[in-house]
Amino acid sequence: MKREEVINLSEEWLKSVPDLKKRIRLIDVALKKDSYDKGMIEKLQHEKDKLNKKLSRIIKAIGTLEEENQKIICYRYFEGLTYKEIALRVHAGERTVYRRIQNKLLLQVGRIMFGFEDEFWRIFIED
Repeated sequence: MKREEVINLSEEWLKSVPDLKKRIRLIDVALKKDSYDKGMIEKLQHEKDKLNKKLSRIIKAIGTLEEENQKIICYRYFEGLTYKEIALRVHAGERTVYRRIQNKLLLQVGRIMFGFEDEFWRIFIED
């Protein structure tokens, strides 16, 4: 996987968090109904488990970042702030925030989410 692919996939996963949470809630509601047969319940539970696993990987990856960087990721992908708005909150330049997200944070998050080994990871750092 190339550096740009890691960045794009990391961003895609981060943007998917609200949808993941919504789908998990919908499955929870569906599972509370008694109108499903055993096979459908198992299918729904399996889907919920997959969604929870993906969400856990994202949360774990964000948790490995320094506190300010966690905030930056949350501001951008969960609160939908612009780079300018984030820059004002963290007292940094807009370009600095953009570069930090694009050149550092998305790669770090991707490393954890996708399980890259240190040897493989060096390729991206040196790029």
